[in-house]
Formats: sequence, C-alpha cells, structure tokens
Amino acid sequence: MPNKPSIDAIHLDLTGWSPISNANHKWIRTGPDILSLLFFDVKTTPPPCAWSNTECWLSYFTASLAEQGSAVVSVEALPIHGIPALQAIFKHRQPAVNGLSDLGILYTGIWIVPFANFSFNIQVECYESGVTGTREAVVSMMTNQGRSQEAEKGQESSILVNSMDELFEKMRQQRRRLFRTPADDEKYDSQFPDHPLSRVRGHLSYIAETIQLDESICTARVYGQDNML
Repeated sequence: MPNKPSIDAIHLDLTGWSPISNANHKWIRTGPDILSLLFFDVKTTPPPCAWSNTECWLSYFTASLAEQGSAVVSVEALPIHGIPALQAIFKHRQPAVNGLSDLGILYTGIWIVPFANFSFNIQVECYESGVTGTREAVVSMMTNQGRSQEAEKGQESSILVNSMDELFEKMRQQRRRLFRTPADDEKYDSQFPDHPLSRVRGHLSYIAETIQLDESICTARVYGQDNML
C-alpha cells in the first residue's frame, strides 16, 4: 500500500536552482526567477469552474486580478505527468525591490493539480530586470499595434519634463491597469528568450516534462474526474 501523499512525493528537477534560506520548498535562480512548491493536505473544495472550462477560468481570473491592476496572459487545461491540471500565466506590476525597476512586469506561471483529498501547486515568478518594455515596443512596431491604439484613443496632450528622473516619475504616476497584448503571444518567445514571460513558459514546460511523482500521488483519486475531461 502506498504512503500517504505529501509534498515529499513530488520531485522537481532543481538543476540551476538554489534553495532560498528560511523558506521551505522555495528556490531561486538568475533572472531573478523564483520557484515554489505548495502542497495542500485538505479535501479539495468545489472550484468556481469545471477544470476543463478555460473560458470560465479566464473570466474568473480576469475579474479576480482587475482590482490589482493585473492581467491574465493564458489559461490552459493541460495534463502534467498524465494528471489533469490547469496551467495559468499572469502579469503584474513589479515591485521596486532588490534593485528592480517598478516600471517592469512580473510574470507568474502556475500549475494547479487537484486531487479529491489534497492538491498541489507549482509556481514560477519571473521578474523583469535591465531595460524594460523592449519586447512590447518591438512587437508593437512589427504589428503596427501602437499606431492603431493611438488612433482609437485619440491624440493625448504632450507632457513636458525637465529630466529622465521626472519622466520616469510621470510614467509611474500614470500607470494604468495591465492588459494582455500581442507581445504576450508565445510565438515571440524565441525572439526574446531572456524576457520574463519567455522564461515563465520555459520553466512551466520543463516542469511538466521532468516532474516525477511517487505512487502515493499517481494512484490517488483525481478531483471531479468527470468535470476535468
């Protein structure tokens, strides 16, 4: 008889990752990127959507993130290690910590793996360092998105500034809610491999390819099997 499922039954390939001191099951690597493994040893409560209904989940996550000014990049119902799961990617305004610019974007990717009597999440956070906004600017020029948006919104009044510091401060004051943009499309990841969104997708894919689960998890009853097919 297999042991009771626990976080120790989940094995990730941590090559290139270093454990974060004073934080259990949390690792960091250059980026900076942060990887977290969370295990919930409680019966899974009914979710707001059927697990395979990605349109419902998209609406749910969009509404949940709106007050924070964050946005949903993608939601997909995908298997991980043969187990039905949900993969989602979000984008947030980046906090100005550890030398990172608050003009950058923090991307969070998550695997949500529900079972009847427990669940676990694998989360990756990738921060934007260095020059920010390059991917968005290049894709905007490629797709002419910037011009079309300007035509829709109308010409805004010019703002005069006396220094770059003043310009950045104006940008911070006028920051709006984030939205998904064409620059978030996966087809651009190969052109911007170091962008945090590209890194998030890469990590999520690698996790799915390399994760190993003990028998205690592989044989456990999946939550709402009928709703996840």
